Amino acid sequence: MEVRKLAPGSAALAAAATAEVLVNEKRRGTAVLVSQSYCLTASHVVKGQDYPDKSIRLRFPADGTEVEAMIALRHDHIDLLVLRLLTPTPHILPEPVQIWQDERLPENVQVYGYPLAERQSQGVWRTFTIAGPTADGLQQLSWSEGVGTFVGHSGGPVLDAESHRLVGILLAGSEEGRFDRFVPISSIGASWAELPRRWRYGGDAAESHFRRRAYGQRSGALGGDLFRGRESALRAISHWLASSPPGRPLVILGQPGSGKSAVLGRAALRFESTAIRGLVYHCRGASISDFAGTVSRFLDIETDGSDTDRMIRAVHKNSTGPFVIMIDALDEASSTSDAYLIADTLSELSRLPETYVVVATRALASRNRLGPGTILNRLLVFDETAANLIDLDAAPYRDRNAIEAFVSAGLGQLHTSNPGPIGCAWEVYRTRDDLRDSLAKVIARRADPNFLVASITTMTLSNQEKVLDPTSTTFDDTLIPSSVGEALDKYFASLESTARERSVSLLTSLAYARGAGISDNRWVDFAREIGYTISQSDIDWLRSSPGADYLLQFDTEDDEACTRLFHAALVDQLRAGRSPSEEKRLYYLLALRVEEEGGWGTADRYTCTYMADHALASGNLHKLIREVSYLAAAEIINLQSALHSLGYADSPPIGQLILQAGSALNDVSGAERLWYLACAATHAGQTELRDSLLHESTLALLPDWAHAVGGGYQKLSGHHGPVRAIAFGRFGLDEVVASGGDDETIRIWNRHGHLLVRPLIGHRGSITALAFGKLEGEHLIVSGGLDRTVRVWDQDGLLAAVFRGHTGKITALRITEFAGQSAIISVAPGHEVIVWNAEGKVLRREHILHRHVAIASTDAGDVLLGLGFSSLAVLSLQDLTLTTVKVRRAPKSVVTYGQLGTAAAIVYSLYDGSLVVCRLDGSEALLPLTGQDAASTSVVLGKLEGLDVIAATSGGKDLLIWDYRGRLVSQPWGGHMATAGVTQIGSIRGQAAIACAGPDGSLRIWDGRSALSRGRSNARDPIVALSVGRLDDEVSIVTASSAGIEIWDDAGRLREHVNLPADVHRPEDVTIVNTRFFSGVVFRDGDDIVRMWTHSECRDLHEAAAPIRAMAVSDFGGTTVAIALVDTAGSASIWTMHDDQIVQPHIPKKESVTTVQFALFDDRRVLLVLSGRRTHVWDVEGGDWSQHLPRLAAGVSVTCACVAPIDGADVVIIGCSDGRVRMWRNGTTFWVATRERHASAVKDVCTVGGTGAYPLIASVAGDSTIRVWHDLFNCEVLPLVESGQMLAVFEGLVVIGMGPALSMLCRNPSAPTSVAIAQWQSGDVEFDGESASLDSDIPDVGQTSTPPMERSMRNPGGVDSRKMSGALRAFHEGRFEETVEEALRNAGNTSTGFAIAADAAYASGEPAVMDKAVAALRRLPTPVSQPLMGKLFFLGLEVDDYSAVEQALIQIVTAPVGAGLGAIEMLDVDPTREWTIYRQTAKHFFTRPRDSNSLFARHFPVMVASRILMLARRLSSSSPDTVNEVLDSLLEEYWSVFSEAVEVELRTALEGYPQAERPRLRGYQLVSVYEVLSAVWPAPAEFERLLEGIVLKALSVPLERTRHGFAETAELSALGVRVARQLDFGLLHQIAALPSGRGT
Repeated sequence: MEVRKLAPGSAALAAAATAEVLVNEKRRGTAVLVSQSYCLTASHVVKGQDYPDKSIRLRFPADGTEVEAMIALRHDHIDLLVLRLLTPTPHILPEPVQIWQDERLPENVQVYGYPLAERQSQGVWRTFTIAGPTADGLQQLSWSEGVGTFVGHSGGPVLDAESHRLVGILLAGSEEGRFDRFVPISSIGASWAELPRRWRYGGDAAESHFRRRAYGQRSGALGGDLFRGRESALRAISHWLASSPPGRPLVILGQPGSGKSAVLGRAALRFESTAIRGLVYHCRGASISDFAGTVSRFLDIETDGSDTDRMIRAVHKNSTGPFVIMIDALDEASSTSDAYLIADTLSELSRLPETYVVVATRALASRNRLGPGTILNRLLVFDETAANLIDLDAAPYRDRNAIEAFVSAGLGQLHTSNPGPIGCAWEVYRTRDDLRDSLAKVIARRADPNFLVASITTMTLSNQEKVLDPTSTTFDDTLIPSSVGEALDKYFASLESTARERSVSLLTSLAYARGAGISDNRWVDFAREIGYTISQSDIDWLRSSPGADYLLQFDTEDDEACTRLFHAALVDQLRAGRSPSEEKRLYYLLALRVEEEGGWGTADRYTCTYMADHALASGNLHKLIREVSYLAAAEIINLQSALHSLGYADSPPIGQLILQAGSALNDVSGAERLWYLACAATHAGQTELRDSLLHESTLALLPDWAHAVGGGYQKLSGHHGPVRAIAFGRFGLDEVVASGGDDETIRIWNRHGHLLVRPLIGHRGSITALAFGKLEGEHLIVSGGLDRTVRVWDQDGLLAAVFRGHTGKITALRITEFAGQSAIISVAPGHEVIVWNAEGKVLRREHILHRHVAIASTDAGDVLLGLGFSSLAVLSLQDLTLTTVKVRRAPKSVVTYGQLGTAAAIVYSLYDGSLVVCRLDGSEALLPLTGQDAASTSVVLGKLEGLDVIAATSGGKDLLIWDYRGRLVSQPWGGHMATAGVTQIGSIRGQAAIACAGPDGSLRIWDGRSALSRGRSNARDPIVALSVGRLDDEVSIVTASSAGIEIWDDAGRLREHVNLPADVHRPEDVTIVNTRFFSGVVFRDGDDIVRMWTHSECRDLHEAAAPIRAMAVSDFGGTTVAIALVDTAGSASIWTMHDDQIVQPHIPKKESVTTVQFALFDDRRVLLVLSGRRTHVWDVEGGDWSQHLPRLAAGVSVTCACVAPIDGADVVIIGCSDGRVRMWRNGTTFWVATRERHASAVKDVCTVGGTGAYPLIASVAGDSTIRVWHDLFNCEVLPLVESGQMLAVFEGLVVIGMGPALSMLCRNPSAPTSVAIAQWQSGDVEFDGESASLDSDIPDVGQTSTPPMERSMRNPGGVDSRKMSGALRAFHEGRFEETVEEALRNAGNTSTGFAIAADAAYASGEPAVMDKAVAALRRLPTPVSQPLMGKLFFLGLEVDDYSAVEQALIQIVTAPVGAGLGAIEMLDVDPTREWTIYRQTAKHFFTRPRDSNSLFARHFPVMVASRILMLARRLSSSSPDTVNEVLDSLLEEYWSVFSEAVEVELRTALEGYPQAERPRLRGYQLVSVYEVLSAVWPAPAEFERLLEGIVLKALSVPLERTRHGFAETAELSALGVRVARQLDFGLLHQIAALPSGRGT
């Protein structure tokens, strides 16, 4: 068929591709053309199954074309029909509609079709918004125009409102429901594999770039297809994509103009019609962030472009089938460093299953193009004959015949739609085949292998008037160009002199454009600066000339037309030999324009983006980055690329700071970016640079001084989560350190702290063991992880092998000699040891009868260590000799084995954390480790500077090093912001080193000499407590760390290191106090003794009766000292110094206090008591509670608090675990920071006295920001160099503790003053969806649901609000008993009053009040709503009224939606509390005789079993390391509480209840019940049958047509996968045969 062309993506194209469906000559509906052979419509449009030929016709009203069709595929379950077109005679068809490619559907769509009511089919458009998925996999449309579709629209296209790509097929509508439904393109593709899928294009003018080249054209002007030949290259690409993923990219290499883009575009054109998904990306001018962001958007991955590692992991986890990435012009990326980073990323992507990568690039390297670090080497091309290399300049891919055929077609403009110009040589060449072909041979021979040269020459000769005849005796073939320069000269020579001058000036000035190009005005300016005079008419003339098709490329940026040269080779040629001064003139031109247009704040995008490139080329980059306003406006990625090209050592200090900041600057701009750089300069001690950066800042706080962050070690950052494994070894020619962790990546670092290769990705789960070694002569890396696999990686970072066989996570690995041959030995829990050879064959498998198994290296070789209850075993892996040593102490675990002093020794730990050294002769000694004051978290033996040492992380964040006698040989080394983890000793480049990892994803590496330094290390210990105030009338900062207490002046200088008595260990919770009698520091130590230090003494104040969890101190305005303590049991007490009295505030029932804080509230001293989700205010002077703030939403807890005056009224400000800051007044939410929330839990919050009615509020969190509110509406998000851990405020100064460093901020006098906020007085303020009342604490989607005792406050609809207003007011003011009385009195027949009463009773914590509410709820006539029964359930447990509990549960579990939606949702509280409730209830009901046939007895055990998996995940915080252990514990408790009699009920639940009483369990609940049952029921045959029944029954049940339906699909899918792991694949075939959309 011949296809008529229209503009792609237009509404006209979509309308032209839409047809009427006629069945037996009657109009029935609408269809849309998706290819030259197929149309789509709704199956109900053509009813029945079989129709004779010619009974179905498609009429395209746009031009009257009609064509016959037949049914190719029918899927009635999704109402889809595929029609195949019959073509007995040629017809001209419209262009098929383009297919929507994104995983995420657009928000707005249009529907087109032909209503049957139309007499003449004109077509009707309708506009809708997509409301979301329905339970059966369809999508629902909301009427946005007040009217929906008409009869006859069925089967019509649903199109994206902007691109008019096909999103789906319309099915039906409901006038009553005011909605329409359609089947989405994803469901169509899943049902019809032949659906044409046009690939996604990304990058610089990508789709037009690739399509023009795929058709052998430089623009779309000529039309037609001029591409010829290149079959060997195309076949190689096809073969590559048709084979199994090879684990490396396919690289298309060639000089500029060799046809790389054309070959790649043609390959994309061939494959985009298949079912394989593909992304084709044009890399010209792209940064690594641009590329990663495009991939993320295409695959609907929630990552930004700044985090390529997270993007790679997301691609891995979200894999849904084969995926192809094609990249063109990698060598033309934004910078060489970006090209290298993109190449590294592509190599990592190619290693993923089902991912194919094809890259077209130049080699970039001028000499050894395959050398280390080159772009080809990074793309895993290691020799010229590599299977993954297509070199278009070499055999067999160098194709002169293709050039010849291409030139021949171009000379005669064959098969083009718009040949021209008239009267030129092409008209002769078109009719004279012999002349055309002979000339083509000459051009091809001269241009070979450069298609660009051939195309420019062809364009020049075909568009001139003179006809060349190669057979003529006067013909000189040397006049035919053989290079880009000659081709350009030939083109220029073909023009008359005026035109030639115009062309040279226009093209040369355009050669200096960067990126997507420049506007016409800038083009004129560029030309003038380099000595040419051009005008707009000149530009228009060039655009309309024949040469534009081959020389120019057009694009749009910020709605402005841009032009650039078509090919990088043209840029190189036109700029060759030009004076460097021209770049300087262009730089100064751009700088002048910025000044004239009002400065960098109003500069255009081109200048902000590419000024750094112009500055680098002109030698002005140093000058440019001294402009502070430029730094605020610059495109930071391009600036960093330019600085990388300049080099770190050659960059000025501000440039070095920008390079060090890396991706931290990606998300900040303007004043916030300058603030970050000023902070970095402050930490670096560069005060002049800081002052210049902040010269015009109006931000509220400015950095005053800061300590250097860290020191003495090298910090390596990159992992996204805790590091679990470290190993030293050889990689290539380097000695390196490797690290692996929870982010499922392995990173290999050299001694400079740089990654040698992209992170190694392959494990599905945490990496828990690493080892380097030599296996059969080849250096390798082996890794093991939570996925139970051992993976082998070669020295290029490629995955060489995967060994499977373990039943648990890998805990230890070693490449070693075993019984005379190279082997890998791996250890897993359960004492399982496997020895593998290089091919993955199991040489030996042992289950060692010892509780702990480890591997260690000694001078004599590697050994396997086993730990028993009273003995240690050492197995030599060389000769398999076994040595057993009896031990006198009860060991907990083997730590390590190695050389200590003169003999080998085993070091093992005791249960109290002590270490014991045991020699092989049986002698052992307890190591008196000097300075160790806590159990070691990781211990290793090794040599540092020739000394045998023991290194351990002790006390959480410190690294200590001892000799073999236990003497400390260096000062403790700090640096980690949180508890340090694994430690390892090794060497890098022959220099001993020690590495220590932390949960923040960082590594810190010390060289051996620094680590053994006797002097004080440069790295201070992490600060654990901080206080600011006046000490002896001087403003002082007091810090506590493991090194002791230090006092600093207000300029950050160390004033005094406090000499504490020898019995003081680990001072914490320091506070400066000043009374009439003394000025000093109150602190507590590790022995839970509260002490006070003054310059004259250090004395004990108070010894706690129980271990202390938290402490707060107040000097009560100088009158006395009060100390509030929280013990580890969660109880609080207040001790006052003047009377030595202890007061214990009565904490509400079943709450555990986490921390306390003194404050001044309404001119009275109060204690803020934080207990999980609640905050209480204790009046210290009055000795009673002042306020009880209501509970936060489930899953949200209070982390910190303070008090501040706002408009003359004190409010409580709390920081929360969900990253929000909240304010409370009179027990009511006054304000919640939603949009400005932190990305992690708030660690500290404080107020800084303001100049207006509203003080500054500042908060810090683990997201490395400090957030500062001027008022309720204006927040500054200021990035920090390191995460802030704590805040302290004094007289307008803010001190931040960040790990081992301090930083002081001060108020900015230039900042705007705060505004008064009066709106709160109305009690009706709203901020981003959280209203200013108790019920404003609605969690975001995905958060745990709001607890039951707050839900009734959401919507008091159905009851007279005036009747409930008194109850609500009393509730907000904390008068709970009055609330209960008022609510019950006015409840009437509605449930709202009872719900409010229940909430208030529960909040009161008073048994008498709760009894009253229980009695009222129990009197309600049945049936009662489940929420109310949930409240009765809770209240009954609180007052031990189990008859009320039983009444509630019976109604809950027997309600129509059963156990799945009743009490389970009501119980969505703290998981520990939920499990306690279950045990309480079970203990009461199931340890006494009961009616086994009662519905309660039958359903309650099932309900609990259905929650086991969810509870295990929540209790373990979904940690893969502990979830199985928690699950095993819960299962053991379950069967200890419930007898085996409930086994029948669990099996009944799985097999299906009788219809009359059948609770509908969801997929994840079925899995949970199965887990509980399988723990005690081992019958294999019936096991398989039952599992099949679970899946098939679950999948065959119609999904709920509610908001749960979509989620249930995913749950059932997870169940199917879980079951399929244990059954044969026959079950999967049965699942696949079920109706689509049932979770498979």
